[in-house]
Amino acid sequence: MKNQTILWPILHNPFSVLLKPSKQALPHQQPWPKSSLITISSNIVKALPLEVEPSGGQCQQSRYASAIGTYGNVVRHLSPPPYHLVDSSTTEARLQVCNPSGKIIGKKPPPGQCNQENQSDCCKQGESYTTYKCSPPVSGSTKAVLTINSFEKGGDGGAPSECDNKYHSDDTPVVALSTGWYSGGSRCLKNIKISANGRSVTAMVVDECDSTMGCDNDHDYQPPCPNNIVDASKAVWKALGVSGNVGELDITWSDA
Repeated sequence: MKNQTILWPILHNPFSVLLKPSKQALPHQQPWPKSSLITISSNIVKALPLEVEPSGGQCQQSRYASAIGTYGNVVRHLSPPPYHLVDSSTTEARLQVCNPSGKIIGKKPPPGQCNQENQSDCCKQGESYTTYKCSPPVSGSTKAVLTINSFEKGGDGGAPSECDNKYHSDDTPVVALSTGWYSGGSRCLKNIKISANGRSVTAMVVDECDSTMGCDNDHDYQPPCPNNIVDASKAVWKALGVSGNVGELDITWSDA
């Protein structure tokens, strides 16, 4: 039974699996509990074949070799004890934690600064504001908070939109995304689907809602954007059936 390749869990790496289980259990191998869990990702399938030989009940790793497999290949090679297959997107999302990147201290806006057209907050002198370089993981139905913004010239959005260096009418469904979701402009001029109140609307991404900086002239002395914001024009709110005195709305969104 020397140098058999067996299926063995890799601790501290839930996305690693071994491809070729032994057809026979090793003498020292104990049944794994039913709660044993191996997570298989169709996107990150890393196979690490282990060549082992029994030695006092301990498995000694003698060699690592890279291997390539697909989700289907891994499933076909799985054998008892039972494995509980977990949806990889759910597991990966749970592991991707977005932590704050820092703090900035607020400054009082100079006279005439900080447009509060749409109930925008203005920075307060000496107050601490959290910054982020990331946003929660994107899924097929990503939870977010909808806020309102004017992308018109003279509106509370300030400068022209970052994606196209243009202003956009309040009657056009456009949005700005928190820094992590904006993803360095990778979603620029692409559509997202926004859902709330049993309705949905498609809107184009034209700008970033900066989660990394704020309380300065470039950001109209407004605080950094939270990391879970979809900042939308009035047209988006209207399409979702919300009008009048709007503030924030819990929504879900996805790439269209």
